[in-house]
Amino acid sequence: MRASAVSAAALDVHASLTPPLVPQHCREAVYTHFLETLPVTRAYRLQRLAWRRQFVERWPDLHIWGAAPLALRVGRLPGERRRRLTDRVCYRARHYLLFLALRGFIRLDYAWLLGAGRALGAIPWLTPHHGDHA
Repeated sequence: MRASAVSAAALDVHASLTPPLVPQHCREAVYTHFLETLPVTRAYRLQRLAWRRQFVERWPDLHIWGAAPLALRVGRLPGERRRRLTDRVCYRARHYLLFLALRGFIRLDYAWLLGAGRALGAIPWLTPHHGDHA
C-alpha cells in the first residue's frame, strides 16, 4: 500500500520538473546538417529539403498540425496510391517529422506513428545497422 503512494508521489515530482514540450520546427541548417551525414545522393538530400520547406510553409505552427485530423497528418491512407494521396505535403514530410521527434522538437502521438508506420520502413537512417560497418 505504501509503495503505491510513494510511486505516485515520485511521478508527481517528476512531472512537475519536466517542462512541457512546445512543438517547433528546427532551423533548416540543422536539418541540412543531418541530411549531409547520411549515405544518400545529393538529389535525395535536395528533395528532402524541398519537402521540408513545403511542410514548414504550409504548417508554420506545429500546434495546428498536431490538432488536424489524423488522415490529413498521415497524408496517405491504406490502399491509396501515390498519385492520389490524402495530403501530399504531410505524406512527404514524414522523414522530417521523425527527425523532429527524435531530436526533441516535437512528440508524435501513437496514432500518427501507427498510421505512418508502413512508409517508415523505407527510411534509410531508421534501418538496422545504419552506419555499422562491422
